[in-house]
This record gives sequence, C-alpha cells and structure tokens, in this order.
Amino acid sequence: MRFDVLRPQRLAAPVTVYVQAYSAHPLEADAAHLYAAPGGWLDRDGRFTETRPAEGGTPVLVARLRPEDGLYPLPYQARQADGSAWEDATTGPLAAAADSRQLFDTH
Repeated sequence: MRFDVLRPQRLAAPVTVYVQAYSAHPLEADAAHLYAAPGGWLDRDGRFTETRPAEGGTPVLVARLRPEDGLYPLPYQARQADGSAWEDATTGPLAAAADSRQLFDTH
C-alpha cells in the first residue's frame, strides 16, 4: 500500500498535535482570509510559539487529543514478534489462523 492503513486505537495519555494550517486541501491557503488566525507557529527548530517568529515559521492549528475522547484513526503501531510490521492480518502468505492477529468478526 502507498500509505499506512489507519486503525482505530486508544491513546494512553493526552497529546498535543500541531496541524499545519491550510493543509486540508491543496487550495485551502488561497482562501486563508476566510479562516480564523492559526493557533500559533512552529519555528525553524520545531518549537511552538503563539506569536509569529521573525523568520516566518509555519502556521499551525493546535489539537489536544485525550484518551477519554475515544478511539482515533492512527497508523497501526504494533509489530510482529520478529519485529516486522503487520502488513496483513497474518504473519505471512497462507499462514494458519493461529498465526493471525485478532480481527473483528463480520458475521
């Protein structure tokens, strides 16, 4: 697959995420005047500031995600016992059911 599959997962602790402003659509920046000011900026070193850095910086939206808000679609982080990524539901091609991770039954 070109991109990681997103799986509903629960956060273990609250986290703050900085989303690049005007990045939800390729032309969103063209209509930036219709949006509220960004929540802050990231400077060249990736540090957050509420005021625009002298060297420009990247405008960001601030999202605070909490475990009690429920599941979030995230790239699957679990690894197989040998350390390789789970690219499928099984440990390898034609693997037995005992070599498959737990999935939801659709019946």
